[in-house]
Parts: sequence; structure tokens; C-alpha cells
Amino acid sequence: MNYELAREVIGCLRVSGSPQAQAERLLTFGIREWQRTLGWLDEAGLTLLLWRRLEELGIASALAAQLRVAIERNLRDHQWRIAEMAREFDEINRAFDNAGVKYVALKGFALIPEYSPCASLRTSYDYDYLVHPGELERACRALQAAHYCAQPTTAGEPLEYVHKARPRRSPLSRDDLYSEAFPRSIDLHCQFWNPDELRIKLDFQGDVLARRLSRHLTAEQLGVEESLPWSTLRFWALCEEDELLFQLLHAFRHILQDWCRLASLLDIARFVARRSCDTALWERFLGKVRPCPPLREISGVVLSLSAQLFRVSLPEVVAAEIIRGMRNASALWIGRDGFESALGNFSRNKFSLLLYREFVGDVSAWETIERRRLFPLHQPNRAARAFTPTLRDRVAADWKQSLYVVRRLRHHVLGAARYRLERLRWERMLAKSGRAAAPPPA
Repeated sequence: MNYELAREVIGCLRVSGSPQAQAERLLTFGIREWQRTLGWLDEAGLTLLLWRRLEELGIASALAAQLRVAIERNLRDHQWRIAEMAREFDEINRAFDNAGVKYVALKGFALIPEYSPCASLRTSYDYDYLVHPGELERACRALQAAHYCAQPTTAGEPLEYVHKARPRRSPLSRDDLYSEAFPRSIDLHCQFWNPDELRIKLDFQGDVLARRLSRHLTAEQLGVEESLPWSTLRFWALCEEDELLFQLLHAFRHILQDWCRLASLLDIARFVARRSCDTALWERFLGKVRPCPPLREISGVVLSLSAQLFRVSLPEVVAAEIIRGMRNASALWIGRDGFESALGNFSRNKFSLLLYREFVGDVSAWETIERRRLFPLHQPNRAARAFTPTLRDRVAADWKQSLYVVRRLRHHVLGAARYRLERLRWERMLAKSGRAAAPPPA
């Protein structure tokens, strides 16, 4: 990708201020720079949002014709995809309701319009639900009756289901990510946060499912033009403060796992800007994070990073109690490594380990985590599969998979070397700031 172009894209998508200057600077980049950066835009989930911003500013038509045609095609395909996903989403919700399963939908449609203007501008590849552990078996039966089948998962991961007629597959091309035919999965969660996944224990107040709210979306909010079998899409979602907390935790978990789309941080920045004057909301939110210092620190990291990237002012009560109350190490990581890491969707370096270390108090546990993250020994993901048994397709898939494995090996070797050097600098900076050890928030 072209890093200068990526920086201008972020500037153009900032929530506050005038993005006109950044948007006009985008027009100074040539077609080669754009072609090198389109993959990054798709991975970051920003392509369609950028296109809408350029349309609003009246300069989308000034882009090269080749770019306009590709993005407009993807937007049109994604609108069809969202219409199909809305139908699927409604069917899943009805299956749960008919089976008496108490659920809330997470992410996806639940983020419209508070976090993202309309569903057709936000790329999504699965449906996430939270259910009570005692109702998990009933939820699974409801999905099976609706022709979904379980996928293999490891212990501690959410249960995954896919439709029998639409098995999971790898994208054939970048454009495939916007295709209506690209299949989706269903992830069933029975915990708001899994303490064993990252070895970070958090305490939550009450039962989030007991505070759930009924939500609905119109066709206009979905951003689709074709007729749907209902006038509004209805479902159960988290209450506002629980939804915000989940989005912060979701982004933080992905940051520590070296993969968080920039669109997730833009979603949070949009919500903050939209609700910045809602004092009652922020008081309810602070009431949930105050009793748990790690939760307060995590909220500060993600809110601060989102606000700095996309230029949004945090409410003063949040700035006073959370941001200015963050530990020096967290603030230092945001200022020193946060922007560069975010620019690569947190996947191009391993600097998130420096932040991760601040939340793990057990030295032995941390050494194991660090070793596994620097040099993962598990089998690489499948980047390509042959969809027909022909020799040509199998050879093409094997070649693509081999290139993927080589790229991942190179990433881990170079990433580990860069991390080792950065960790030495990091420890010297912490020592200068008066803190050599890193006791996690208790």
C-alpha cells in the first residue's frame, strides 16, 4: 500500500473538522498508487465509506474512471449483499424467537445507525449472537432446524454455523468480498468476554441480556433499494452502554490479536461524536467501568486511539475520569506505536504485544503468550481451496496456499525482529518515565 495515500484517506474520513483539503489531496495520487492501496482499503473496511465521503464533497467524479467503475460496482454488489443478509438475519432472529431463545445481536446490523450511517456502507462477513450458556443447546437446535450446520472450533471459541447450501470458502478476489454469493457464518457467544482467551480477567455488572432492548431498522437505514418481505427489520440488541462497552472490548481484543479493521475504530469515533452531549449515557457507561480498573484502562486505550485517529472530542467527563486516568505506559503506547499500528490494521507489526504486556501480571503466562505470538507453531490458515477436483484448480489452489505460507513466515520473522528492537527502546522509555515494571491494573 501507499502509506501517504493511506494517511490522506484517514484524514478525509475524520469525524470533525473540514475534510475538504485531505479529500482534494487524494486526487493528486496516480492510478498506480490507488491500485496498490485498494487492497488496504478493503481490508480496513473503508472503501465504501470513503466513496460516500467523496460523493458528499462532490469530488468522486474526479477519480480515475477505472477506480470509479470498480468502486461503484462493489457498492452495487454490496447493496444486494446487504439485502440478502437482512433476509438471513431476519430468518435467524425468527428461529431464535420461535425456539424461545433469549438472545442479542452483536455488531453488524446492531451498529446501524449509531455507529455507521447505513448498513450498505459497512462490510460484514458474519452474524454474532450472545445467548445464555443454559440456552446454547436450544439455540444450536434452532439453527440446525433452519438448515445451518456446525463448523469445527477449538475449545473456548464461539460456536460457528454456516448454511448447508452456502459452505465457507476463501474469497477468489478482492471484489468477491462484496459479492452477494460470498457466504456468511453465525457465531454463537455465551460470554460477554472470554477471560481465558487473552488471560485478562474482567468483572461486569449484572446480566447484559436482562438489559436488552428491542431494535428495528428501516430499508433506508439498510441502504437497499429492492423490496424486502417486511417494512422494518426487528431484533434484540444490547442497551446503549453495554453496546459501547462491547465495541470497545471487541476492538481491544482484535488489537491484541494483531488484526483490527480501522473501520471498527471509525465506528466508535462516529458514536462518540453522535452522542457526545448525552450526559446520562456517559454516566451509565462510567458506572459500568469504574469498579473494574482493567476495564477502565481498556476503554481509555480504544477511545483515545479512535479519537486521535479520526479527530473527535471525547466528553469531558470521559476525558477526566478515563483518559487522564490512564497509566503512563498505555498513553505512551498510543502516542508512540498506536498510529503506525492502526495504519496497518494492527497486522503489519507485532507492537501490540507491548500494550498486551501491560495487562498480564503473571510473568510465566506472559512469556508463554509472547513466545506463541512471535513464532506461532499452529498450522497456517487455508488461503485457497480448489472448488472443483480438476488438476488445474488443485494446482492453482496449492500454489496460492504456498505463497500465503511464505508471506506469513516472512511476516513472523521480520515482525519478531522489529518487535525485539522496539521492546528495548520501549523499556528504556519506561525507565526514563519512572516505571520499569508493568503491574497490570488490579
